[in-house]
Amino acid sequence: MHLEVDPANEPDDGAVLAGATREDTVAELFGLCDEFFRCPASPQVHAELRRFLTARGYHPVASWGWFIDTLGFAASRPRYNLSEDEPSPGGTRVS
Repeated sequence: MHLEVDPANEPDDGAVLAGATREDTVAELFGLCDEFFRCPASPQVHAELRRFLTARGYHPVASWGWFIDTLGFAASRPRYNLSEDEPSPGGTRVS
């Protein structure tokens, strides 16, 4: 897949993340990864991901679906407070 980029439509430097919280940024990255692996990634990329996960001890068949589903869940509903300044919903800090 090849996307054409028009430099005239690009935002100014720094504009992409301006005002985004760390949680929003992480959720967006999870969402982009989820979208990439579900749609435009080739069968070769899927095989690479499966080999990568299997080499780390994950189930050779179930790991790919688990990984993709977990990315999707993380992107749609961030559950963890990633800020060091604010307490997490459980009342303890996450570092």
